[in-house]
Amino acid sequence: MRVSNAVPHGVLYDRPMTSMQFVIVAICCLTNISDGVDIAALAFAAPVLVKDWGLRPAVLATLFGATAVGLAIGAFFVAQLADRFGRRPVTLVATGTIVLTMMLTALATSVPQLAALRFTTGLCLGTLAVTLNVMVSEFANARWRNISVAILHSGFSIGTMVGGLFAALLLMPFGWQSMFIAAGTLNAIAFVLILFLLPESPSFIVSRRDDGTLGRLNRALSRLGQSQVTEVPAVAVARGKAKVSALLAGARRNSTLLLWLSQFVFAVISYLLLNWKPTVLVNAGLSPAQAGIAGLVSGIAGIAGHMVAGYLSRDGREVRSTMIFLFMLCFALLWLGLQPPMVGGLILAASFTSFCNVGVFTGLLLIGLTHYPAAVRTASVAMLVGIARLGAISGPVFGGLLLELGLGRDGMFIVLASMALAPLIAMYFAMMGWRRAPANEDVARVPA
Repeated sequence: MRVSNAVPHGVLYDRPMTSMQFVIVAICCLTNISDGVDIAALAFAAPVLVKDWGLRPAVLATLFGATAVGLAIGAFFVAQLADRFGRRPVTLVATGTIVLTMMLTALATSVPQLAALRFTTGLCLGTLAVTLNVMVSEFANARWRNISVAILHSGFSIGTMVGGLFAALLLMPFGWQSMFIAAGTLNAIAFVLILFLLPESPSFIVSRRDDGTLGRLNRALSRLGQSQVTEVPAVAVARGKAKVSALLAGARRNSTLLLWLSQFVFAVISYLLLNWKPTVLVNAGLSPAQAGIAGLVSGIAGIAGHMVAGYLSRDGREVRSTMIFLFMLCFALLWLGLQPPMVGGLILAASFTSFCNVGVFTGLLLIGLTHYPAAVRTASVAMLVGIARLGAISGPVFGGLLLELGLGRDGMFIVLASMALAPLIAMYFAMMGWRRAPANEDVARVPA
């Protein structure tokens, strides 16, 4: 097996994109849309489920928490199997398992059954959150990589929008079970597309160096419409793993700690909203169908939030953009909490909250990517993702606690708006810290 000079970013990085590569990005985006529906399914079904089963908020919080725990374990541990067995088989198994668990959820008759199925679903969703990002980045070339990843992330917002549409059309006539059947059907479509159209990543094939590597690589390249190679390229890999301690070195330490604090507090608020907002809207006077429409409009607002945050973050303005969205989020949370029970006003408040929420999410991730040198950038993003998963576990439980305390919608959202001030203040001081960082600290970009 002959090996050529190292390719620093992947086999397809410097090659033009083919139509098949665009198809693969689209399949990954569809799968992520399905994942958004899966996450939102319980949130939209919750008001009807509570009525049918007589569940207390604390019990419902355990179901949301089961999904979040599964997400964390899947992202941290199960997804690593993709480096051993391949991106395609792990993605295929995770998607197929979701089809099964979503259909079985519609047949569940007890809270323990629902909790077990939501945990398993979360396990697979956490796995896909990693493998889909890896596959899109490995199948796209240099020109299309960033925009392809951005489109992939927008898929989640589209998924919540589709979930809202399903809720508006299905919940009242067919019951809460219909949400999971619809979501499972969408995942089944993604599963079939992955099974028949998605090849293994050429970058993964190259990493498995053995006598059959060249043949497998050329077969994958042919399926992609790419020219074959006569020798296996040596895809460059990082030497050693960047330690988390490097993120806390020198002048960047305080700013890093403030960024992590911001991410955790924001994640608690964000995942609380994701899981409890439909229930809050129904309690405020909307019907489950109207709450579904609110989810649909919120999904559109979320997509806009991704795009606006990306535009405002250009030229090194990631921190300022994030602070703007955090300030607007404080206002949006107060609006949603104090809005009188009028259908139009509640839907507008919920949608503006989603717009701000997604903008903060995008901004914090961009900060982790752009404000650290290449040697620790992966560790930076990994920490942000891990902290977000902790928030995903804490947020739904915290929401259930606030409802159990009987604070009401106004009290609950005043608490959340007050919490959102913490990351806003923290990011201001983090920006000051990055500005003071000396040149020898090798900060990737100093905020303007």
